Amino acid sequence: MSYYPPQPPSQAPAAPSSSSDLDLVSALSQPSTQPALKANVQAVEPLSRLLLSSSTDLAATKLALAGFATAYPFLFRYASQSGDHAWWTRVVNLKTAVLQQWRSGSPGAKVAAVKVLQRIIQTQSNAGTADPRLARNPEPNLSLVRANHPFLKIAALEDEANKLLGECITTLFTSASPDLVGAVVASLATLVKSRPQYVKLVVTSLTNWTPAALAGQGAAQVKSVEKVVRISLSHLVKTSHATSFSTQIADFLALQSQRMDAAALEARRARDDEASRKRALLASQIDDVGGGDSKRRRLNPAASTASEGTTAAFRAANLNPGTATPSIAELPLDMVVDLLVATLQNVSAPVLGTAIDTVRRNLPASSSADTHDRPASLPPSAPAPDVTPAPVIDPLKLDLGADELDLRAEVPPEPARAASEEADDAAAAADQAAAFAATGLATRPGAGAADMDLAAPLEMTLDARHAVVLSALKRVCAAGPDGASDKVWVPLVSRLITRGLEVEADEGERRRAGEGGEVERERARRKGDEMREVVFRFVAGDLQGRTELARLWLNEEWYACKRRGIVENRPYDHWLRKFLEHVGVASSNKDRELLQFLMDLPEIPVDEIYRLEGMAVNADQMQLGFSTLRELVVLRPSVRPAALDVLLGLTTHADKRVRNAAIMTVKKWVPDMRELTPVVHAFALELVERLKVAPPAPKEDEGAVKEGEEGEGVKDKDGEEDMKVDDEASPAPDEPKEPFALVRGGKVVDRLEPPTTLGGVTQHVELLLALCVKEPALLFPLFERYGAMQPFAQDALEELIAPLIRSLGLKHEGLLDLVGRFPAGSDKLMFRVLEIAADKTKLPSNVTGLIRQVAAERELDQRFYPIILPECSKAEVVRWLPHVIKLLDGTPLKKAQTRSIFLSIIAPPAHFSSINSLRTRSDSITPVELMMYLHKHDKEMGLKNTIEAISICFSMADGFRPEILAAFMQQAVDEPVIPNLFLRTVIQAVTTYKSLQPFVSTTLLSRLIAKKVWTVGPLWEGFVRLAKAIAPNSFAALLQLPKEQLAEVVVKQPSLRAPLREYVVKKGGANHARSQAVLEAIGEDDPAGASGGATPKSGSATPMPPPLQA
Repeated sequence: MSYYPPQPPSQAPAAPSSSSDLDLVSALSQPSTQPALKANVQAVEPLSRLLLSSSTDLAATKLALAGFATAYPFLFRYASQSGDHAWWTRVVNLKTAVLQQWRSGSPGAKVAAVKVLQRIIQTQSNAGTADPRLARNPEPNLSLVRANHPFLKIAALEDEANKLLGECITTLFTSASPDLVGAVVASLATLVKSRPQYVKLVVTSLTNWTPAALAGQGAAQVKSVEKVVRISLSHLVKTSHATSFSTQIADFLALQSQRMDAAALEARRARDDEASRKRALLASQIDDVGGGDSKRRRLNPAASTASEGTTAAFRAANLNPGTATPSIAELPLDMVVDLLVATLQNVSAPVLGTAIDTVRRNLPASSSADTHDRPASLPPSAPAPDVTPAPVIDPLKLDLGADELDLRAEVPPEPARAASEEADDAAAAADQAAAFAATGLATRPGAGAADMDLAAPLEMTLDARHAVVLSALKRVCAAGPDGASDKVWVPLVSRLITRGLEVEADEGERRRAGEGGEVERERARRKGDEMREVVFRFVAGDLQGRTELARLWLNEEWYACKRRGIVENRPYDHWLRKFLEHVGVASSNKDRELLQFLMDLPEIPVDEIYRLEGMAVNADQMQLGFSTLRELVVLRPSVRPAALDVLLGLTTHADKRVRNAAIMTVKKWVPDMRELTPVVHAFALELVERLKVAPPAPKEDEGAVKEGEEGEGVKDKDGEEDMKVDDEASPAPDEPKEPFALVRGGKVVDRLEPPTTLGGVTQHVELLLALCVKEPALLFPLFERYGAMQPFAQDALEELIAPLIRSLGLKHEGLLDLVGRFPAGSDKLMFRVLEIAADKTKLPSNVTGLIRQVAAERELDQRFYPIILPECSKAEVVRWLPHVIKLLDGTPLKKAQTRSIFLSIIAPPAHFSSINSLRTRSDSITPVELMMYLHKHDKEMGLKNTIEAISICFSMADGFRPEILAAFMQQAVDEPVIPNLFLRTVIQAVTTYKSLQPFVSTTLLSRLIAKKVWTVGPLWEGFVRLAKAIAPNSFAALLQLPKEQLAEVVVKQPSLRAPLREYVVKKGGANHARSQAVLEAIGEDDPAGASGGATPKSGSATPMPPPLQA
């Protein structure tokens, strides 16, 4: 198959054109090209013509290198499978040409050759990945070459790859080309992904790299290489291959960041120095051209003529007059500056000096002379319009004269209000004229600002100043933003209020009034309050749009008070309080300006912070109130304690919305803000401490107690009782208390009573539970205080803690730490926690192990032992089994739980495998041992609970079979002291399993008679009942009893008399004397005499001697 167009037969075959070679090589680099084309022998032809030729076309060379980098792995695979040595020799020649370009080619060719080196190294090395996806589609590597290949030698190929990798790393540290270094770094990072055996070498090289070899390059180029290294290492550290080098990479990235910051600072300093140098050079050139008088010329009529002359001068200095001069005005400013700087850097100093001299000689005289020295030869031009901007006058620094007091014309009145205010303006004008009559001030009609000279300020009376300021204030407020810029009128109004009257009154009026100066100052303060009232009403009319005026006004008030030394009764405090009162009524969550207003205030009285409580509990202002309090805590340290007290108090609010908002606000600061964390922790724990206090007694009881105490009366010396007359009126009803705590200094001082409802407990513990989400260690002090809480609070806490435990989960380290060391007195709460966390599933073994550690140190609540007993050792089972038995209460649930525990602690029979037990037989308790344990510890566990536990054992038919019960009976009867419940269990056994009756009648009863069972009352009673239960199998054993005890058996169980007599008659045999004695004991010959004669001795009627030894 050929990839070139066929030639006609009549023509000689011609070599393919270079364009077709480039098209084929370009196709090799496309991802969609089939591997068959890349690996085909014919791909070598165009690559050879492009790489082995002496062509200097860099673009063709780079394209050929990219194509060879793509094709080399497939060419290698073809060589390993075909065995064509001659064809592989041509590939080796291509590889040699590539290495020649890499070592001595142009910079662009070297960058393109980096990709070829990566593919050669990757192909001539073993695959170091166990990825099954790559195994299904293996990439070409050394594993394709068989050991006895005729011309591909594995060792030589691998050695060549290692040497090329070494050259790449050497180039990384020695090359001065930023592009080449960046390409090497990127290729090494790509190589490590498929060849992890090189990760140590590559990571070590990159983390030891410094831009020392790039010292002569620009800062931007060095920064670009630094970024490539940083990105490559950041990518490698996320892969599984470089996990072990994460610390090394992190240290390098930290050092590199410092190095890059220092380099950026140095580059910025160098740019500033260069800019300063250029500005100084330009200034010196301007001085040389036109002298000092030519700086900052104003526009003049000759500007256009001078511009034309300058353009002509530059054209005359052009070395190529035939070429057109481009218009710089059409280019962007940044481009013009860059072009100018680049051009000047490439021009030598002599050429630049010649050009400057040429331009200076050709400049017209008008360009260097002032506009007043225009040559006569130039034609007169039309006068240019006066474009000099009007001087900006600060109205706060302007001394107002008599001619400038009437500012009414400067403020255009609103059309809708002009007619209604005409009368007010006339009255104000009359008042103003009367006020100024005393000072002799008069206005000059027709005088304009252009022909007016400012006269020296004249001292005015207090009434005159007040009239002027108030009139101006009303007009400015009436005009608002329509009259002038807010940057002018807002500072003007704020300073007119604070500096318009008080200071002047203190200095001028007091001198004239003498001792009456205090009266004048009081008048000045009153008039100042009138002006402040005007501004306050103006701000209150549009709170959202005029907050800036209030901010500047109050800042000026604070500064004026500070300058005058006023500490008490400051206007600043008074008007700030009024403003906040209005805000508390008129603002809403949309008024975000209030937050910035409070942040910009120079001082916030602490009392005003507590006013924000009302905003926080108002639904329409809640968001604004909490945002303001949060920012005050964070940004205003002076009021931080007060704002924090408000938030802490709101965390106990009865309304869930308000409480949750406060808790979420406070929770964000813990534990990140070290200043606030201890205060919040202490407050949350103080709330829990208050749960120890009992609720107050009902008011009826208190009133009865007080009435009883006061009813006794007090006697005077004469023995007469003092009559108590209630002269006072009935007490006023108590003011309603806020539904949250009053907090001062981080502590509750009032308004929070001990809880009596679930909601009240929630107010006390919800903050601490919320903090435990981020700091589970706070659960430990909560558990410490649990034991001392009121019972109602304990029950409520067990319900409230459920969401927290579900969010943490049993795998949380903080919760596991608490399980392993929960304090005494908190067993009930911990058991509830485990119930919630387990969610009706079995607890993990690590959790039960932690509980076992606590149980080994102290006694736990009995409910814990069923949890841990299945995983305990035999000694621990014996120790803690009574706690499990005590939990039995007759309910099916407890019986099922105990039965499950018994199944888990007893050893399964050797021939039976249906019992699910993870224990070994040596570490388990046998059924016989369990039955013996229950009978021996009946007093410790309780008689009723022990009987129920024994019944549970009988229900476990797989574990307690007849042979097991027989073994238990044999062991129990051999004990020095037979358990009290033994015979009851035997009766239950023979009733359940009839097969046990022969063993009991022949062996057990005889041994009991030998141990004189009648000497122990409970056992003797059980013996009699057992004899009746297994009759007539028990008759042989009964005949072994002494005469008196046999008679007592018959008395206790009369139903045995006839069967026993019949048995004696039939089984009497030759020993008639013995039979006669038994019959006499039974009393069949004389039933009345037997029953009324000698009274048989029962075990209960005689003292019980100690049982005989077996």
